[in-house]
Amino acid sequence: MNNRNIPNKKNERGQVLILIVFAIVGLIGMVALTVDGGSAFSDRRHAQNAADTSALAAARAKVRQENWKQAALSIATSNGYADTDHTANSSIPNANVEVYQCSESGVNCEVTLRPGDTLQDYLQVRITSTINTMFGSIVGVSEITNSVNSVVRVKGGTTQPVGNGSAIFALNPNGCSAVTYQGNSAVTLVGSGIYVNSTCPTSAFFNNSNSPGLTAPCLQAVGGIQYTKGSINIPNECILTGQSPLPAPIMPKPVCDTNAAVSGNSMTPGNWSGAFPPSGVTFLNPGLYCVDAGNSGFRLTGSTPSLTGQNVTIFMKTGDVNWGAQTNVILDAPDSGPYKGLLLYLPPTNSNAVSINGGGQSKIVGTILAPSSECSVLGGGGQEGLQTQLACYNIKLGGGSNVTLVYNAALQYAPPIQPQVELTK
Repeated sequence: MNNRNIPNKKNERGQVLILIVFAIVGLIGMVALTVDGGSAFSDRRHAQNAADTSALAAARAKVRQENWKQAALSIATSNGYADTDHTANSSIPNANVEVYQCSESGVNCEVTLRPGDTLQDYLQVRITSTINTMFGSIVGVSEITNSVNSVVRVKGGTTQPVGNGSAIFALNPNGCSAVTYQGNSAVTLVGSGIYVNSTCPTSAFFNNSNSPGLTAPCLQAVGGIQYTKGSINIPNECILTGQSPLPAPIMPKPVCDTNAAVSGNSMTPGNWSGAFPPSGVTFLNPGLYCVDAGNSGFRLTGSTPSLTGQNVTIFMKTGDVNWGAQTNVILDAPDSGPYKGLLLYLPPTNSNAVSINGGGQSKIVGTILAPSSECSVLGGGGQEGLQTQLACYNIKLGGGSNVTLVYNAALQYAPPIQPQVELTK
């Protein structure tokens, strides 16, 4: 019998065994992909959440002027991702958790800066995690590494001087003669100059005096400047037109929780209706005064020889302000708190005029903020000058007596800029 055509059963069994081995390897690979891949995906998602929350924690700490790197590391640790350098307050390269400010040398956060931003406004948290595989080692993969990062934008949380720190800041956006210098008295600005926000092309600043009496380090205007040569003492290189408009300051929102009270010649802070100060009052206790003066206003005349108050803010809800030449006004804004540096505030809803013409012993310290009012400085101030800043709709300088305004940023109002915290990546 010819057996050459009969299949070899042993050969067939060998081939099936090889196929079974390949199938088992494939099944193990599928199991490894399913189990280990699922674990890697879950870890990556958890690491990304940890990076996001750590970045937000760093941003909050930065706004509060706390140790933002340590804040990020602490949150990452609480989420199971501890930095390998446990002794440092900041991360090192190749560590489990890295926390950076995007402006640091060698750091690439790959962010697109928005107008007005710098790399200092961005923080990055990068987490690198390694997990051991359960089945992957059978196919030569013993561990899987995930690397995630989160970038957060932190803007603000600071303070901004009114009018970029100008001693005289006129907010009128388009009026001519938004700032006017007139009369024969000398007006001297020390420490800062004049900024006119008006776009009037001919005379955002208007000089109506022929005598050389206005001295300042700088005069800047969005629109035009009209003046008689020799009538102002300002360096030519700092008489500038075509400047960019400055943003209006953030307005405060004062609220008085109690009512003011009068005891003898002194007054306690709080809400007050009617003429301010009340008849006979010459001393203001420290605090916030919310005044609804109506037609009576905040007026100081010869019948009120002086008014003194330290650490006071006067919020004129209604009524004008007129400090006469025969009255010595000695008022000082708060040294701390939400109204630090704010002496007198007329809200946008109060467009009544403000006139300052105090006596020779007057001492006024702090910002006068009246965004809808015309403010006039007609005189006043002793040897120390008026340590104030005027931020009004229109401003008039001059009058019948000499005046010196001394600008010191530490004594003036700088409204807070609300922080902005935003995950960008």
